[in-house]
Amino acid sequence: MEYFDITSFETLCSVELKEEYWLLDFEEKNQIPNGHEVKDYESKGFMESKSNQVFPLRGKAVYLRIKNVGGATNKREP
Repeated sequence: MEYFDITSFETLCSVELKEEYWLLDFEEKNQIPNGHEVKDYESKGFMESKSNQVFPLRGKAVYLRIKNVGGATNKREP
């Protein structure tokens, strides 16, 4: 998890399905990967989070909600 922080973990319940599921929130770290010059990039801020259902764990549905940086863009590219 080099580029993300886990910001929350919740066990929730679906009233309709009468099943529990897990919701994990990840937030991308606002940092430039190693080997790149910070002065060459600028952050566009954080974008809205996106939710994805992934493979079940221990019989429970798992949803990942990922909030990522709005693209650190290279200032040198047109």
